[in-house]
Amino acid sequence: MTEQLGRLERVEDLRSIWKNEAADFTPWLQNNIDVLSEKLGLDIQLIDREVAIGDFSVDLLGEEPGSNRPVIIENQLERTDHDHLGKLLTYSAGKNGGVIIWIAKQIRPEHRNALEWLNNATQGNIDFYGVEIELVKIGASEIAPNFNVVVSPKTIEVGTTLNGSKQHTEIQNGYHKFFSELIERIKARPPRVTNQSRVGYDNWVSTPSGKSGFSFGLGFTRSRKFQIELYIDLLNRQANKHSFDELLLSREAIEEELGTELDWQRLDNRRGSRIAWFWDQTVTVLDSDNKLKDLLEWALPNYFKFRQAMSQPLENLQAFEPDTLSVDDSLTNATDDRSNE
Repeated sequence: MTEQLGRLERVEDLRSIWKNEAADFTPWLQNNIDVLSEKLGLDIQLIDREVAIGDFSVDLLGEEPGSNRPVIIENQLERTDHDHLGKLLTYSAGKNGGVIIWIAKQIRPEHRNALEWLNNATQGNIDFYGVEIELVKIGASEIAPNFNVVVSPKTIEVGTTLNGSKQHTEIQNGYHKFFSELIERIKARPPRVTNQSRVGYDNWVSTPSGKSGFSFGLGFTRSRKFQIELYIDLLNRQANKHSFDELLLSREAIEEELGTELDWQRLDNRRGSRIAWFWDQTVTVLDSDNKLKDLLEWALPNYFKFRQAMSQPLENLQAFEPDTLSVDDSLTNATDDRSNE
């Protein structure tokens, strides 16, 4: 006997749930950003909503952990229009690129073509997404939101030749393979802490902490070490060093919880700072499969232990408010130098 199945129905009027974009939909999305993040395969840490950019304000502003790229989200409960396309370009210019996400009830064909053209024209420097939002239900069930991604950037990889072939070194392929497996293991283990769907060919990966300006990373160093780290980059040297010094006050409690000593790197000659936990063996990604398997077995549980040990000290951190807090590009951002550590 065939079991009776329900039929998925679409609720046409989005405003039956969200009457107003700014007052209803944007706050809902802010509180449920994980749903969108998972759908896009991105890690998004929100900063605020209705953030001023010149005379305009972006619906939601966030960042991509590790890269510090801004994430700009613009919402519509109707079909896309030229006005919002212009706003997206204005916001992108105001924040110097990043990840641009346009959410609407319907992405019109001409706007879909525009987003695809922008993705091709910017060659991976800016990522444009077009996302349609719908409401669905089955019978008398609760109404549920559903995101459909209709435009997303193409993956442009380092080493791509003009004819589209890939030229990665042996070590780059090793990094890609190792971190792809590690990220999949991290995603499979609760609590879910990352939505990454694409892993690159670098010697490190970064995952969100849930707190803007702080990210958890894993990586190989040139000194044949592997580290789990908390990386601090609030885009301002003073704020970074202040936060590092505040976390340093909890050093004894953190290291006691982990049962090991950490490497506290204030990095006074750089903008950012880090706190690292090293594997007690030397290793490179070109070592034997057995050694890399041992590394995976060490990294996975200790990554979560490290996050847990840092969670309360991070939560207790107070925002740093100097007289002038602006982006400080005068010092190198150490996230760009991890291969040199």
